[in-house]
Order: sequence, then C-alpha cells, then structure tokens
Amino acid sequence: IKSDADMWNGCQGVAIHLRNCATASVGGTIQNVKSTDNNSVVVWCEMSSFILEKGATIQDCKGTNKYGAIIYTVTNNNEEQKKNFYSSITLNGAIMRCESSDSMIYIANLQTPFLIGELAQLTQNTGKRLIYDGTAANSEAEIEIRGTIVENTCSVLFYGSNNGRPVILTGNAKVNNNDVTSAVFGFGTNRCIVMEASSEICNNKVANGAVVAVNGEGNCFTMKGGSIFGNTVENGSLFAFTSGSWQQPSTLAIKGGTISNNTVPRMFTITSGGKVPGIDSYLEVNAIDPDTYFQQDGKTVTVNPGTKLG
Repeated sequence: IKSDADMWNGCQGVAIHLRNCATASVGGTIQNVKSTDNNSVVVWCEMSSFILEKGATIQDCKGTNKYGAIIYTVTNNNEEQKKNFYSSITLNGAIMRCESSDSMIYIANLQTPFLIGELAQLTQNTGKRLIYDGTAANSEAEIEIRGTIVENTCSVLFYGSNNGRPVILTGNAKVNNNDVTSAVFGFGTNRCIVMEASSEICNNKVANGAVVAVNGEGNCFTMKGGSIFGNTVENGSLFAFTSGSWQQPSTLAIKGGTISNNTVPRMFTITSGGKVPGIDSYLEVNAIDPDTYFQQDGKTVTVNPGTKLG
C-alpha cells in the first residue's frame, strides 16, 4: 500500500482506520506498508477496538507518525461514547520487522485494556520505543504481557509516561534477547510493574542505563516470580530506583523468582533526588548476592544483601 496526502483522513490508518466505537479483527497479513508521508500510521484506532488474531501478521511495515507509527490508539472528546463503549486492544498474532523513528505502538490517554496474549510475537522491530503507554492515572485497565517480545532494537523497549496504569508480566511472558540503549522497562512517575508466574526478562543488552528503570518518584517494581537471567548492562545497573513520592510511595521489592547470571557493573543504583528512603519509599532485597549502591552527593554507601531499608 502506498499512501499519499489525498487519502481519506490523510494517512491516519493507511491499512486500517477505526473510529466512533468501531471494531476490527485481523486474521490475515498487513505487509509492506511503507509510507514516507508525514505522520503516517499503519493502524489508527480512535475510541475503537482492535484485535490481531492468532496467526495474523503485521510485517515489514514503516510509519512516520511522531507517536505510534504502526498502531496508534487514542480516545476522543465524546463523553457519551467514553461512558458507554468498551474498547480494547488485543494482540495474539505477530508484529515483525517493522520500523519507526519514534514509537511502534502508542497508547494515548485510554482507559482501555491492552493485552499482549500468550500467542503474540513482537520480534525484530526497530524504533525509539517499542511500546509507549500514556494512559491516565485513574485507568483501572491493566497492560498485561503474556506473549513473546524478542530481538527488537530500540532505545527503550517499554516506556510508561507519568501517572499511568499497572503493567503485569505474567504467564510465560518472554522479554528476551532485545538490544536497547537505556532500558528494557522505563517509567516516568507513579507507575507500577509486577513480574510474576513464569515470566522472563532474559539475555537483553543495555548500553547505558538499566534493565528495569523505576527512576521516577512514586514508581513501583515488584518481582513475585519469574526469572531475570543473562542480561548484560555495559554502563549502569540491573535496577535503577529513585526514592521519594508524589502520589504514592516509591517501592522496589524482590519477593520471589530468580535473578542470576547477569553481567552488570552493579545490581542496584538508588538515587535519592535530594531525599532519602523513608516513610514514602522503601527498598526490599531478599537473598541477592551483589551489593547495593546508593549514590548521593558523590558518595557511595554499600548495604549488605537481605537488608530492608525504609
């Protein structure tokens, strides 16, 4: 498909354009959509639902939108529609070898469940961010990752803006073998991520940053299960954490699962941002061998494993 400025609704949905409570289910292939027009999006989903079915594929596509070039989801200003229409984004197929100069998938201000199902595969894509979530703080709809996210190249694999909904890695989710510049998971402020069940964050490479960067006030990371294994950070740490609070306490808790065989300069980096861990933040580390490092005013304090701070 070749787009141009004379297309209906411009290039907002070169392959699929959804709006006003529409629903689309794709069971086939969207392929070789490579628009060079400004702000082009392959799948546009405005106050609507989109399903990429089992066996379906979006592949070898390129968009130019500043936000979500492959899939862009957004609400509208119709309050009646917001109240009465249930929208959702479900990926059970494959998105592969797609390209974006910014975000591949962009979720903007939606109270919409977003599911990367157990059969989904996001692989060999390139962009600044693979997934950007900009949902509002009062959204109760979680982002649930159950599928496979492997061999992608980007600055941040998953980025959540300020005041957003929880992200849950569960089931047999695999976030493995990705090559990123700054973080596999990165956050603004007041975001929560939970890792549980048999989920994996394994064999990823980070150039300068952290595998999990919860380095904004009010961010929370809780590991209940799963495995963080074989990751390599050239400059930084496995976890980056900032104390302090905004709308909720900042927490980083390792309560279960396995962390092993990661090649990192340090396990944890904690920066206080002018504050120290206290009633508004805590760090809980159980049975982790490497030391924990606090950086404040150019000084480093080493705390033994098994210590709870706060």
